[in-house]
Amino acid sequence: MRERNGVDVPPFLICSISTTCNLHCKGCYARANGIAADSKEEQKPTLSPDQWKAIFEEAASLGINFALLAGGEPMMRKDILERVAEVEDMIFPIFTNGTLIGPSYIAFLKKNLHMFPVISIEGMEHSTDERRGKGPKYREYVKLGKKLPNPPQFVFLSKPELIHLLAQADLYVHASDMESEAISCIEAFATGLVPVIANSEVSATPQFALDGRSLFVPGWPKDLARAIDWWLDHLEEKTRMEHEYAEHAKQYNIDESVRQCEAMFREAIDEKNNK
Repeated sequence: MRERNGVDVPPFLICSISTTCNLHCKGCYARANGIAADSKEEQKPTLSPDQWKAIFEEAASLGINFALLAGGEPMMRKDILERVAEVEDMIFPIFTNGTLIGPSYIAFLKKNLHMFPVISIEGMEHSTDERRGKGPKYREYVKLGKKLPNPPQFVFLSKPELIHLLAQADLYVHASDMESEAISCIEAFATGLVPVIANSEVSATPQFALDGRSLFVPGWPKDLARAIDWWLDHLEEKTRMEHEYAEHAKQYNIDESVRQCEAMFREAIDEKNNK
């Protein structure tokens, strides 16, 4: 592109589409730089939904296929997100605090799979509340969990602690309906655990299932129980697949990931130089 018409095309964009936010997090760059404010009088003018759509359409025509949507809180501007979603030739990670994700946004994200949330958290309750303010969800989840036969544990584990915990498990169950990275699943099957994964349309995790026996219908407890029971009833096959999954995980280790990243950049550079 540069050699042809003198235009230097960036590999991706970071766009602040919102000038307001529903939180006041410590150290927020958007508030520190005056990008985000509470009152309309203090808010800086922003582009219209149609203007943002036009920008991304032009970006896509130049070969840019990745744009990070930031703010402020981008989910406070659903009108912009709905118009941007019409640009289907680009991928749009949405940097969000996650507090506005409800049934309406879940339906929106399920319909527009090229847009997905990247949710910011600091760690456990104390760390997150210290920076983002007190929230009710942690205590709510703990309270709900106490009703279960085996209450869930909300903890942060060091790498040795995580490996020790995974070594005690028979299977790894990934029940999340929405997941953009699936790092926890990779960590699990890298230790040799066979995963049982919710086959959700808005999750990146199902791609790691080596076959359908590691998938279950999301939101259907009986199908999850079926998948778990199958593996526990076929221990010889489970042992064989533990080795398969551990081998499969090697392509995601740091050295191999760096090699693949370098190969991708070399391919992109060669493609650009040959235009």
